[in-house]
Amino acid sequence: MHVVVDVDSGCVINVKLTKCNVHDNLPFKNLITPFIKDSEVLYADKAYDCDKNFRICRKNNIMCGIPVKLSGSDKTKKGPRKDAIAEQLGLYIGRGSHRLNRYQTKEMRKIYQQEWKERVGYGDRWFVEGFFSRYKRSFGESVFSKHKKNVEKEVTTKINLLNLFATMT
Repeated sequence: MHVVVDVDSGCVINVKLTKCNVHDNLPFKNLITPFIKDSEVLYADKAYDCDKNFRICRKNNIMCGIPVKLSGSDKTKKGPRKDAIAEQLGLYIGRGSHRLNRYQTKEMRKIYQQEWKERVGYGDRWFVEGFFSRYKRSFGESVFSKHKKNVEKEVTTKINLLNLFATMT
């Protein structure tokens, strides 16, 4: 289950269901497309760290709050993900950079990334984690339905209930 949560209301505004073998970054574009024009910033976890997602955000002038993986390696020569690696981890990846970067420890990368998270307000991503916590406490981690169409209806109904409860408080 992939969700878009409005940080102002705490409500889920879009959801996509995929099979368990589908990587998280694949439904990203379809998930955020309805909200691209109204969005200024987008937060997602490291599972969405790929050049394609950074390009989508840059193309639409959205501040991309996706942390890059601490390995920080990138085979592309240029692009928004390479810029994000430089910004978040303090690395400038380029020709021969593996020699320069070997002195930067994983702890240093974590410090750079923590500073970046504070600058961009990455803590707002926890609205999504809060949603999943409420969902699992209320309904468990499984669904009763077997067919895809019924699974979608069941999950949508559960999300609508949680959204209703969120607006009542």
